[in-house]
Amino acid sequence: MAYFNRLKNGAKVHHNREVIKKIKSSPYSIYILEIVIGVFLCVISILFFAEIAENVFGKETQGLDIAVSRFIYSLRTPWLTNIMLFLSFMGAEFTLIAASLGALFLGFKHRKREAVLFVGIFGMGVVLNLLLKMIFQRPRPDIAPLVHLHSYSFPSTHAMNAFIFYSIFSFFVWHLTHDKRLTILAITISSILIILVGFSRVYLGAHYPSDVLAGFVAGFFVFMSAIIMQRTLSLFQFKNRHKEIKKK
Repeated sequence: MAYFNRLKNGAKVHHNREVIKKIKSSPYSIYILEIVIGVFLCVISILFFAEIAENVFGKETQGLDIAVSRFIYSLRTPWLTNIMLFLSFMGAEFTLIAASLGALFLGFKHRKREAVLFVGIFGMGVVLNLLLKMIFQRPRPDIAPLVHLHSYSFPSTHAMNAFIFYSIFSFFVWHLTHDKRLTILAITISSILIILVGFSRVYLGAHYPSDVLAGFVAGFFVFMSAIIMQRTLSLFQFKNRHKEIKKK
């Protein structure tokens, strides 16, 4: 009996291995899996953002926001303020300029689909941020701001833009080069810049920490939407090629 059980278990393991091999060897299955995971992560990010918004406007984060902000303000020095202003620039004007140049570069390299996706998803982020600000209308911090802005605070535009741009940048480094070392380097630098941009916005008194966190989550949603779009387009392209091959 034990012998037959071993045979049965062995057959199951072999079957599972064969299924995994088929999934790995089938681009169609990989595309579907990536799209499903992307949709799942988008739903999670929406729920997480909703939870942050509920806590913020229920005044549950107010004490922590003020405490963390004051601690960061205590670190202020003239030279550090200059660095933070530069990092803030890296999350706003720089991303717009770099996104435009990146789209032109992709178009020049005959990567029109990627260029359109790059511009489209960045534009989607800008529009979504404006809509969210108009919906929530959270005033800017007035504790000790170093920059004076008249727009709304939630979610942080800089944090959101930085997350979208540097994440998309890292993705395209992998997508266009398939160089693991270069991709790891791009992800590392991008992650550091995203965190520092968010930190700079709190340091400068332009945002509460919860604004920055919400900006990151909203940026993640937009980034995952871009991946879903890209993989969906690749899936349809694969299916069309497969049909053409069958006809031949």
